[in-house]
Amino acid sequence: MEEDRAPTSLLATTEAERRERSTTRALEREVSRTRLRDLKRARERESKHFVNVPLDYETKKRLEKAAHENDLKMTVIMKAAIDQYLRDNGY
Repeated sequence: MEEDRAPTSLLATTEAERRERSTTRALEREVSRTRLRDLKRARERESKHFVNVPLDYETKKRLEKAAHENDLKMTVIMKAAIDQYLRDNGY
């Protein structure tokens, strides 16, 4: 008889237990949503600032070649070059 009661006791939870589990799950989902929103905002903040730079034909070709040969994006090379220039000049 005890074997029959064990499975039913697992299914028969009290209203308070169900409410507590529901509340816990809702809070976990809310925390996840908040974290995801914060990550998206941080990513947007990082990528919002664009600089348009007109390059002559030779410079653009050299940049494309360097990007292709090093398997990098041109923007990564430009960002590194700008960062290096600013560091070298005390900015």
